Amino acid sequence: MSALPKSLDGHWASEAGHQIAVEYAGKSRADLSHAHMTDMELANAVFLANRHDLNLIHYQTAAKERIRWLSVQLAKARGEQ
Repeated sequence: MSALPKSLDGHWASEAGHQIAVEYAGKSRADLSHAHMTDMELANAVFLANRHDLNLIHYQTAAKERIRWLSVQLAKARGEQ
């Protein structure tokens, strides 16, 4: 997936961001953490997790991965390659 642009406003702005985008372009939704959860369920889990609960870290990491993946999918769907 190296056809993704080196930078894309609103998605990634650096070489490091581009490398992350390329990594996520090759993944399917099923490859992500907590793939069984919908976007709304994951967002709600992050919101409701107690800040002292170790599950918060898992949910935050899953949310970060989901946002990165969705950003790449949006760029691909718009034809921004």
